[in-house]
Amino acid sequence: MSLTRLKFKFGQWLEHRIKYIGTLLSNAFALLISVLLLLTDYGIDLSKTINEAEVYSRLSGVASIMVSIVIGISLTTFSVIFVVMQLASSQFSPRILRHFLANDVRVQQYIGLFIGTVGLCVIPMAVSAFTGKPFTITITSGIVLALYCLVWSYPRMITYLSVNMNVAAIADKVKGDTVNEINALYPEDWQPGMPMLYTPLKPEPKWFTLSIKSPLKSGYLEHINYLKLEKYITALAKHYPWSKDLVLYQRPIVGEFIMQWASALITLQLPETPTREQQTTLERLMGEIIDDVFTINTFRSYTQDINFGVRKLVDIAIKAISPAVNDPTTCLNCIDQLGDIARNLQLKAYPSAEARQLQSKNIIANEFNFEQLIDFCFDQIFQWGKEDPTVVRRLIQTLRLLAENAENPYNLMVLIKQVNDMELPELYSDTSVKERNIKISKEKIEGIHTSLRHFEQAAKQRIDYLKSMERLQYKAKGLHCEIESAEEKAIAYLIKYIEKP
Repeated sequence: MSLTRLKFKFGQWLEHRIKYIGTLLSNAFALLISVLLLLTDYGIDLSKTINEAEVYSRLSGVASIMVSIVIGISLTTFSVIFVVMQLASSQFSPRILRHFLANDVRVQQYIGLFIGTVGLCVIPMAVSAFTGKPFTITITSGIVLALYCLVWSYPRMITYLSVNMNVAAIADKVKGDTVNEINALYPEDWQPGMPMLYTPLKPEPKWFTLSIKSPLKSGYLEHINYLKLEKYITALAKHYPWSKDLVLYQRPIVGEFIMQWASALITLQLPETPTREQQTTLERLMGEIIDDVFTINTFRSYTQDINFGVRKLVDIAIKAISPAVNDPTTCLNCIDQLGDIARNLQLKAYPSAEARQLQSKNIIANEFNFEQLIDFCFDQIFQWGKEDPTVVRRLIQTLRLLAENAENPYNLMVLIKQVNDMELPELYSDTSVKERNIKISKEKIEGIHTSLRHFEQAAKQRIDYLKSMERLQYKAKGLHCEIESAEEKAIAYLIKYIEKP
């Protein structure tokens, strides 16, 4: 397994366990370190050098005070954090709460350190009360750790939270997590000769079809273990020879909401109609496979779900330009980050490396494509912000930058259509502005038309570049009719666009 795949698997494992890091660290301080120190203390006799009982008695008082201070500060700090994050969630997006409280390693480290320190101070006093032996070394270690919390960790935590609770930092963090997932899922860049777009294979209309509804609890499809799924289907063909030509189609995209006994998770196809007994066997085995392979959760996560990060940024952008918030700068920041996500994805080869491997095993994964991502990124923001010239201009500028760096002709066609579908010449004509009674200066209207002309100029220059690289000379290979038809139409669209005056 390559280093990239190992990092991807480790990231998946870690993402679902970050929320337990605080508990793990607190137990390590309170139990593991305490036991080691207590055993050391028990074997060392300090009474020959100091009056251990008197020293321990004084240290116990100090430890009690330190525990009270740490608990008081912790309760006050995290109470304030809850209030601030609740306000931030209503202003930007409720999904950012999980980022700080459950999905942030640093916050979990602070929680574990503070709670563990309290345990390290209390445990020696509790053990001493039952054994009558003073544990001076242990309680001294607890006091030192409490001082470390107050003097070093607490100020760092406040600084960390104040920086990372800024919406710009939140947007950058979301972008970073999404780009990391893109790089893990799509390790290979697109090259000429590769398919320009991705469309999952559709079931054969004349084959026997069996749809398997979800037996799992209702929730969001968070993760699919494709490695296990591949092993299960391979083992199924070995144990039941009649299923060797079985084709499995994944129905929902990761991140979709799944209703128990209502949403179909997979569709099975066989060239020949199986017996009733064989159908029953398939349904039973698929129920077991689904239970082990598909993960349903109350929340979505970044694992295999690039749209989750996009959804967060779009939510923040939309709320920022709402009349209640009126913060267009935040919206512009989100548009910039969405553009960076789209830039990374438009360079990649589709489908994902895992999906290509599965297709050779007759397992058809369902993934979204670049065209859908562009719609997710910009459509809703445009619908809510089309009356704001500043937002519209930033959208055009972002799409222009994407067009200037497009290597794939189909992706360039998607970007051009995205701008054309906005119908900006009609929307910002003098007649339309007067009819809608919008107070926009002529300077801003002209600014939009200027940005639009710059986009058209950049798009035509990029088409000329692709033409000079012989990427518009298309010849079908007869591999996938639907994909090749879309590729041919995309190239025809680009040629027609460049001929437009």
